[in-house]
Amino acid sequence: DEHFINVDLDHFKEQVLDTICDPNSVFGKGIAAGTVTVVSGCAPKTTETDCMADLDCKWDASVSPSCTQSECYPLCTETDCNAHPGCKWDGKDCKREETGCTAKNEADCKADDTC
Repeated sequence: DEHFINVDLDHFKEQVLDTICDPNSVFGKGIAAGTVTVVSGCAPKTTETDCMADLDCKWDASVSPSCTQSECYPLCTETDCNAHPGCKWDGKDCKREETGCTAKNEADCKADDTC
């Protein structure tokens, strides 16, 4: 049984994802050393609307899967985040800047110029 870390799925977000930038956490140390690749939950999102609703993701129809991790997601400091075009620090994490789109379905999104 070769696991990098044992985490109950119910606690995955707070024990893994929320500590990704903490240099004292298991994954934070690995990311800083370049030994851990960050995998996001973007790939299962199959529509542009669902993908773009998650500020950790970005949509690119020319690749498969089309919903991939935003380049903002692994930026761990406010300085690095704000220096990257299209990224914005939310006080805790680096997120892709919102487009202003508030559509909740594909038809509304296509009708909204901000989407």
